[in-house]
Amino acid sequence: MRDALDGQALELETRLEHGSAARVLTHLEVKPAMIVLGSKGLGEFTGGLMGSVGSAVLTHAKCPVAVIKKGGVVDGPIIVGVDCTASSQPAIGFAVREASLRGVDLVAVHAWSDLELGSVLTRDDDGPWENSDFAERTSLAESLAGWSADYPDVVIRRVVVQDRPVRELRHASETAQLVVVGSRGRGGFASMLLGSTARAVVHSVDVPVVVVPTER
Repeated sequence: MRDALDGQALELETRLEHGSAARVLTHLEVKPAMIVLGSKGLGEFTGGLMGSVGSAVLTHAKCPVAVIKKGGVVDGPIIVGVDCTASSQPAIGFAVREASLRGVDLVAVHAWSDLELGSVLTRDDDGPWENSDFAERTSLAESLAGWSADYPDVVIRRVVVQDRPVRELRHASETAQLVVVGSRGRGGFASMLLGSTARAVVHSVDVPVVVVPTER
């Protein structure tokens, strides 16, 4: 660890706790800035993508949780998934701050589908359906506007696709060093602590992933 820090100062504290690892990690006296986990833990079978401890921590943690697999592209950008609702803001904030600290670009990915629109729109040639792509691009720009002003040093690239979010985030991760997602996204029930997109991204991408809690 000290070699990785390259001479930088670090205060390191070790603790031995008894009880459930997930409960200990999610019930610390002081809220941590981040919890960092490996993708598998003791006792997990070889084919497991995320152990029971990791799944429990991701579900209940009140701070960002980083899941480290193999390293991403060292000089690659940071990817953040954006659903263009208020739920995305904590994840965007975390991602843009990391991009600023690391001196890399931020790629904001917004994936939408006809299924989402079909529940609220009636398709007609003169109606909003035809302009849905423009509307989604506008929504993404609005979601990022404040962050661009606060972090002018970060180049933010916007990607809008008509696709499933997990598939597009997995594709984008191939050239990235980190993927950031919110714990819940568009349409998530208030009782759900970890959304399907966040869970699927953690399981399917090979680079480090940070899941940022969605405040509701």
